[in-house]
Amino acid sequence: MLDGKRYLYVGFMCHHAVEKILKAYFTAKTEQTPPYVHNLKRLAEECGLLNVFSEEKLD
Repeated sequence: MLDGKRYLYVGFMCHHAVEKILKAYFTAKTEQTPPYVHNLKRLAEECGLLNVFSEEKLD
């Protein structure tokens, strides 16, 4: 996709991968079903990882 210059799709797939990682971490940490959201910042907050990232990375 990147070689084909389908940048929007590449960005979407990267977002999707990070979302899946955060939801897997949430499930492993809490043994609960993760919230049904797509907001990466909110997922990081729910996982207790929000304080790990700098303000620049959060933006």
